Amino acid sequence: MLPPAVHSLLAVITGGGRTRYLYAPELVQVLSNLQPPTLDITQINSSKFRIGVNGLISQTLILQTSSNLVSWQSIVTNTLATNRWVYTNTPATGTVKLFYRAKLSN
Repeated sequence: MLPPAVHSLLAVITGGGRTRYLYAPELVQVLSNLQPPTLDITQINSSKFRIGVNGLISQTLILQTSSNLVSWQSIVTNTLATNRWVYTNTPATGTVKLFYRAKLSN
């Protein structure tokens, strides 16, 4: 397995006493599916938030919320079909502060 980076690609095929070499003329960028997601949060009004979750296509992400940064509650899970997913959240009435995070599902 290759680490995420830009690599040269070479394939060697051997059979029947012959060997063939094939290489990609351009560099190949290898991306990690373990790249952590990022969030951007916009307050729509006094009781509604738009949370943009940014990650890699096919990652399964869990969006969580906390009022104290110690205990976290999962609110939704989604597998990304594009690099960005937007979720709108309306916290319960009387919520003073709320923190959000997204993490990769195992």
